[in-house]
Amino acid sequence: ESEVLPLLAHFDLCFSPLDDGKYLFPSFLPQVTSLPSWLAQPFKGKVEGRRYTCSNEHDFIPPTAASILMTSVVAMSRRLGGMSMFFGRGTAIVSTQRGFVAVYLSDDDRFLDVFSLGDNHVDLLSATVAHLVGILLKHYQGLCLSKARLIRLARHELHDPRVLSPCDHPLLGPCRVDPVITTVLEQPLPIVPEWVAAEYEGALPYSPFGSRVEYLVKTHGRLQIQQLLIDPHLVRETVPDLTPIRTDAGSAAAAAPTPPPREVEPVEDPLIVVASCPHTMSLTNTAPFRPVDNVNIFDVFEHCEALQRAGKIRWMAFDRPGTSTTSERDVDVIWSLNDPRLDGLTDKEKWAAVRESVAQSVWFHGFQMTIKNTIKLAAQSEPGREIRLVCIQGGPITELEQEYMYKIVLDSRRDAAIFGLTNLRIGIDLRSFREFRDEFPLETGRSEHAGAPAGAVEIS
Repeated sequence: ESEVLPLLAHFDLCFSPLDDGKYLFPSFLPQVTSLPSWLAQPFKGKVEGRRYTCSNEHDFIPPTAASILMTSVVAMSRRLGGMSMFFGRGTAIVSTQRGFVAVYLSDDDRFLDVFSLGDNHVDLLSATVAHLVGILLKHYQGLCLSKARLIRLARHELHDPRVLSPCDHPLLGPCRVDPVITTVLEQPLPIVPEWVAAEYEGALPYSPFGSRVEYLVKTHGRLQIQQLLIDPHLVRETVPDLTPIRTDAGSAAAAAPTPPPREVEPVEDPLIVVASCPHTMSLTNTAPFRPVDNVNIFDVFEHCEALQRAGKIRWMAFDRPGTSTTSERDVDVIWSLNDPRLDGLTDKEKWAAVRESVAQSVWFHGFQMTIKNTIKLAAQSEPGREIRLVCIQGGPITELEQEYMYKIVLDSRRDAAIFGLTNLRIGIDLRSFREFRDEFPLETGRSEHAGAPAGAVEIS
């Protein structure tokens, strides 16, 4: 089994449906109770896993669902330069150049575990979950699943009464199962790296417009299937603050003394940096955007400057017209949708032309450097404190800026490590101008949202 089936998987032979169309071949293999010795060593690296459990008491995960996911995972491993390694009933393990991916269906068909190992374990898991979501949307929309996080434990922690929901996983060994609260981002960020984005586009159902990811986020909220996603560009996952004590009746754990409460350290508000915004914007986020009337159309630059003077935001890292970042080499750049060179194009084509032209400009390179320098200064001024990059939606140029923001953050993390700033914490918040005004109001007497620190230094 461990040698023949991985070989057959390269030709899709062991995944062909049977005559009755109900089950696929791996469903009839023996249940996996432990890893073979030749596979145990690679599974000692970094791991990220999720458990998807049937929400309804009488539901079960169809064996075909797990087998279709196994098919997708095998195909993904090939695209990523890997190979199939091991199969069992409801179990598939594949390798890629970036690490390992495993799928495990429980013996009672009540839950499905998906996890990845290696240096790129989070990206691998995100891509694998995209395939799971795609399968549910295409074939099993009536199946409701809840999500939990699998976290490895040391062997001695398995019987610790303070550990909540421990289990001895046949593939991972000792681990615990933590509930997860998932919040879908109002505005999804571009998924990176590119190979993960490509897996999403290939896994999700057809979209009648644009990105399949965007279509999923905007149209499938009623199915709550977004809650199953894990990619930080689409959702934010948090673990509820549960007391980690088992209270099994009659057990020694129930009689174990309750540990003294830990003193909660005060959490500092994040440093607010307005990293990207349009010059003017309406409260409806739609045209017209000029002239400024301070009723529906506002000068966003002036609003941010007033917030900075009031101590509600810390830095303004966005650029403005007429600064020294202007270059003579950008004389041919298309800066506006009203540029006469765009006459005859559709609105969509004009938008794309401005983005493409600005992306090649000297100015845009300077913009990225300005954001990186601001992040570096903020991290050095208050090490360990969270930095929140606020991006306000606008036209094609601000859209371009915000699309590159995650790459800018990744580059900043690498740069920070070189300077010894290993505890860099950065969040990206995408807001409409109305949402931004509500979070950071200027009017006297209105309640202010937490998270706006005092102090102000301007960097342009």
